[in-house]
Amino acid sequence: VFDTAPTFSSTITVTGAAQFNSTATVATTSATAFRVQDSGGANTILTVDTTAPSTASGLEITGGASQSGDLLLIQNSAASPFVKVTNTGNVGIGTTGPSKRLHIVTEESTVTTIGDAPGLRLETRTTPGETGGEVLFSGYFGQTYGTAAIGIIQTDNVANEASDLYFATKVGTLAGDRPLERMRITKDGNVGIGTTGPTGKLQVVMAGTTLPALGTLSSGVNFMRPDSASALSIGYLDV
Repeated sequence: VFDTAPTFSSTITVTGAAQFNSTATVATTSATAFRVQDSGGANTILTVDTTAPSTASGLEITGGASQSGDLLLIQNSAASPFVKVTNTGNVGIGTTGPSKRLHIVTEESTVTTIGDAPGLRLETRTTPGETGGEVLFSGYFGQTYGTAAIGIIQTDNVANEASDLYFATKVGTLAGDRPLERMRITKDGNVGIGTTGPTGKLQVVMAGTTLPALGTLSSGVNFMRPDSASALSIGYLDV
């Protein structure tokens, strides 16, 4: 038990429990300033690296060979969980039992106003015309920009900023191909498919200038039977 503020300039090995009732300072030129190992000394559980710059992690937590408990648990004095990392790699925020790679649980909400409810917030400071917070989806680890995306495009640069919401999918087959915008909901509530500037509540813009033959599906709006045997197409025809 240390009741004063000790300074360690050499290797200190503790085989039992160590308690510091004050600040403990580690003064070292070694890359590893602090290390916790298992009882046999074969596996490192916690490492603090002080080398700058360093290719090693500043704080590294490694599970033991027979790790069955959590790797990290941050909670308040009432044992309410803030952040938990399980030994399987799932991360929980507000929950002790994350079932997915990221599992967020907020307190029970009685809020009825959109924008005030607890949850997840993505914020990026942008100027008009630039993309802000974005959720990127990828079905394959080799995709540079993902295969689909949902995000916002800033439209105003004033105190009460506004933005459009876009939906994008990728059609290219190369890893470096980017998702392309397919649909947008503007700040005014207009929905555009094939256009980034819809002027009505729903505006569909078809690509190209070739018109479909009568009785065939168009690239506009199609209504299909469940068996896809026939359809009703809504488009336009030059006369």
